[in-house]
Amino acid sequence: MICFLFLINKYVILFYMNQNKEKIFYIIPGWKESPERGPYQKLKKIAEEKGYKVILKNINWKRSIKDQLFDIEKKSTVFGFSLGAVIARLVAQKSECEKIILASMTPLKYFTNKKFTPDLVEICGKDFVYDIKSILKKKHLAKQGISLYGELEKEKADIIIPKTDHEINNSYLKAIKNII
Repeated sequence: MICFLFLINKYVILFYMNQNKEKIFYIIPGWKESPERGPYQKLKKIAEEKGYKVILKNINWKRSIKDQLFDIEKKSTVFGFSLGAVIARLVAQKSECEKIILASMTPLKYFTNKKFTPDLVEICGKDFVYDIKSILKKKHLAKQGISLYGELEKEKADIIIPKTDHEINNSYLKAIKNII
């Protein structure tokens, strides 16, 4: 922390500036998953090896998502998988960050297109879907957004993981390692 002292019109003004240069990597797991699962622990280790302080977020999928969004530091990278990627995107809508990594994100069309919404409501429940729908915006504040999908998911992305479906396997982890 750096402290600045100024004398202005006989008043002493003291400014503190946080010089925390620590890179933080948030991990948000998928629907009803725990960050203690193996793939997330492997990802945690990869991020730590790259010099990040890792924060694992445990989402309570039964509670309002709006109430679980959190502030992040500007030097952060936020990773989310599946519905966790939707949460990562929502977090980046309200806080600036370096990067969001959206891995096999539930396509936003399920929240914005009436044709697809009933499918998601059937899985997650009406309250959950409409909670997210009510706060979803077109833009986020991340400097960089990267999307990844498994090839078998048949979605468009910045990075396609060959021969992979909706799962974080070793090929997926290798691709993430290359972008963090």
